[in-house]
Amino acid sequence: MFKYITFSTILIGLIYGNLESWHKPILGVALTVIYLLYYGKRLGVLTLPSFNHFWQKLFGPLFLLAGWTIIGSIIYYFYSLPNWIIISLVTSIPMGIIPYCHLFKKKIDEWEGGHLEAVPLIEPNTRPANRWAWLVLLGDAYLFYYLFTHATVEATRSPWLFVNFQFFLIFFILTFFLIIFIRRTESTVLSFFTIFVHSSLILSVALIIYKLGYGFDPFVHRATEKYISDFGSITPKTPYYLGQYALVVVISKITALSIGLVDKILLPLLEAVILPPLVFLTLRHGFQMERQSARLGSLLFFIIPFSSFIATTPNDLAIFFAIALVFFGALHLTSELVPWSVPLILILTILAIHPLIGLPMLAFYLLLMSLTNFKLLATYKELKFGLPAIIFILGASLLPAVFIIFLKANFHWPNLKQIWVIISPPALPQLRPKESFSIWFALIYYYNYILPLGILATSVFGGWLIWKNKKQTTVVLFALAWLGLMGNIIFLKLITLPNIINYEQTDYANRLTHFSFYLIIPLFLFGLIYFINYLFKKIPAIFVYAGLALLIAISFYLSYPRVDNYAFSKSFNVSQNDFEAVRQIDTKAAGADYIVLSHQIFS
Repeated sequence: MFKYITFSTILIGLIYGNLESWHKPILGVALTVIYLLYYGKRLGVLTLPSFNHFWQKLFGPLFLLAGWTIIGSIIYYFYSLPNWIIISLVTSIPMGIIPYCHLFKKKIDEWEGGHLEAVPLIEPNTRPANRWAWLVLLGDAYLFYYLFTHATVEATRSPWLFVNFQFFLIFFILTFFLIIFIRRTESTVLSFFTIFVHSSLILSVALIIYKLGYGFDPFVHRATEKYISDFGSITPKTPYYLGQYALVVVISKITALSIGLVDKILLPLLEAVILPPLVFLTLRHGFQMERQSARLGSLLFFIIPFSSFIATTPNDLAIFFAIALVFFGALHLTSELVPWSVPLILILTILAIHPLIGLPMLAFYLLLMSLTNFKLLATYKELKFGLPAIIFILGASLLPAVFIIFLKANFHWPNLKQIWVIISPPALPQLRPKESFSIWFALIYYYNYILPLGILATSVFGGWLIWKNKKQTTVVLFALAWLGLMGNIIFLKLITLPNIINYEQTDYANRLTHFSFYLIIPLFLFGLIYFINYLFKKIPAIFVYAGLALLIAISFYLSYPRVDNYAFSKSFNVSQNDFEAVRQIDTKAAGADYIVLSHQIFS
């Protein structure tokens, strides 16, 4: 206890000194990393007691950040976020760990890992396969260099306009090498690190190419976060987005990094660090896959285009935590490794960041809890099937009900034409006017066209396999959650929101449609890997490796705005000239009020 309190006092004292006086980014980052690792490990031991130290150190900091998000958003909504509140928040985690330890009868200076299989830093008989990892790491380093040297401050519709065909060819080859390494190595840590670097490349194209920032919404949120950082709060306060604002402000303050930098790197970094290992853990210990197959699954997560993952916004950050809830929920349901507290922490985090993502995930959480206690409910026949059914029915109409009650949306009973529009398949890919046919772009866009059906079919196949393995409640959870979300999407397309222009009326429903595939991604990955293992027995492995590498490369391309034979992105990024124009207008106004008529991106 004495060592813990002494170390905590010194560490938090240094963080406070840097926050109030020194403002040194290098010192701030170093202290924050030490803080996250030291207290994150202890929080990992307390929240994931069955896990090995490797996993506790990896996921503990995530729960610590979730705690900052939840507590920070509550404090901000009712008060503000001045420096003394932030240092109090940073202090509360170490102080809160002490009674938590007494509750679980753990000595605060002695921390033991759980019984889950260890993940050693160095494993025997791995050198022959490691050459593939070094090739991938060196190649990724070159591609990072390539992106940085092709970054721009000019207005552009697509980052791919600055990238040549050789970039994608090298990416395909590196992904091919990475799959070989994953299949042949026994080194879990090195495979995770290599996947982390490759995933970081996949997720960072917009972050690197667009020097000034990507998209429109991130600029608005960064401006809000900057104002909160400078003045403690901004009015009017609303009960949404607060979680991201609180988290970004807290991290920026204690690291002494700019709001803009923290905001830009937060989501891509969390995704690259957390998602691949979490996918592996779920497939390995939730669905009892072999390690090679589970590691392959952690890379195949990116076989679905990930346009929701390329910029930090409340919607996308909430989706990240929602995906974490999906995988931790699967582990909670299929094993005894994850206690009930972990899904609870994650659902509260999602609600704090974006309630409109949090509400359908709340239905998922309640379904998870009801199915986890299925045996307990079996003594009450009315509740055994009735409670999940009630949750499903209410959850399937939750979002439209909220929109109608609180946002005064209007519901319209559909006619036959509207029903056909909702259920009809999308139009086939069409060449743009005056563009010539290209076999490569045809392959890309027809793959994208059939991908939703492929995901659903593979998920059904995976669910059938899991059902056969006596894990019926897992299949029921994901099936009901997905059907419930689809119910919300259909109802949302039948309402009209006031003060929203026509072409944006269905934007939210379309976002949820893309997110819906991540609700069933554990089933999809299980079915996909089963099919891949079947192919390994029927055809030479090199063809399977090449096919998977090609699909990941296509997904990589589809995840960012595009200008090509089939697609023409209507949006473009903010340029340096835009910034200069705004500065000159503000300078000429000399403090007087003024109105500017311009493109939306300028706001």
